[in-house]
Amino acid sequence: MAGRGAVVNDKWDGYVPTSNLFPNPAILRLSADLNWQPATEPLHRDIDYYRACGIGPGMAFANSLLRKDSSIGVVGLVPCAVGGTNISEWARGSQLYNQLIQRAHAAVEGGGTIKGLLWYQGESDTITREDAELYKRRSERFFDHVRSDLGLPTLPIVQVALASGAGPFIGRVREAQLGMWQVNLWTVDAKGLGLEPDRLHLTTPSQLLRRARVARRGGGVIRGILWFQGESDTVSIVDATMYKRRLANLFNNLRADLRSPLLPIIQVALASGQGPYVETVRKAQLGTKLGKVKCVDAKGLPLLQDKLHLSTPAQVQLGHMLADAFLKLEPMASLGNHVPSP
Repeated sequence: MAGRGAVVNDKWDGYVPTSNLFPNPAILRLSADLNWQPATEPLHRDIDYYRACGIGPGMAFANSLLRKDSSIGVVGLVPCAVGGTNISEWARGSQLYNQLIQRAHAAVEGGGTIKGLLWYQGESDTITREDAELYKRRSERFFDHVRSDLGLPTLPIVQVALASGAGPFIGRVREAQLGMWQVNLWTVDAKGLGLEPDRLHLTTPSQLLRRARVARRGGGVIRGILWFQGESDTVSIVDATMYKRRLANLFNNLRADLRSPLLPIIQVALASGQGPYVETVRKAQLGTKLGKVKCVDAKGLPLLQDKLHLSTPAQVQLGHMLADAFLKLEPMASLGNHVPSP
């Protein structure tokens, strides 16, 4: 869980989500030299130092905790992750395991109280069948050892079920993660979250935001977003069922990071999909109720022979439909004073 969001060509691009932009005095991180300091991105910059670190879920986790319960006081994050590692490399007695336990003890000696473990790992265990099949047993043993060596037999553990993997056995590792049953162990499912171009690491909305900022620097004004997506979310019932909530979160986050809370968004309700849950996703799209979000329906537009993609005439027709919908949200008169000079 070292975080690779906004890492491009093995280099962090410096993007930080608005919610994490300024240090929060109530969120600390334990540095590599075992000192508490204000937490800033990237959290693992001096821990996983052989690889480029970017945005991970740690800061969002801490901010979310404080928003939901301000009585928590101070949240101390103890980054320990090293990317690209196999679960066997975290076995008791290994360098990584010993470093994790050492840092946990240092956090307590520095005034902290260990309240839980966040665990997001496993992509490298998808490469061979042997590692994938042994993943459940190895992970459960790892959790048992951590709890034992910290003297916390019921330590809360939240692990993440993979969204992707480095090999062909993703399904086996996900099955292991989702099938673990231990006291105070919860699993959250990352499947369906956006991925970086490497198709391995979770993304931030940085690619879209970066292009928007370039447009602004060039003299443009961001007037709206056209959104046509969702075919892949029709494959599983979980993704289809979660689609509405995930879509609303995406739109709200984009508006927040672009500092445009009422930015017009025109989305397209699917004409087709890759799986059996097309109507579930369509219902989510047509039922999204956010201010200045309008949905146009592509159902019935002609498809190519693959029965998935719109034909050329259909694409043209959809373009006209999008323009009509946009102008209903943003009349032409309101646009005239904002068109950049050629």
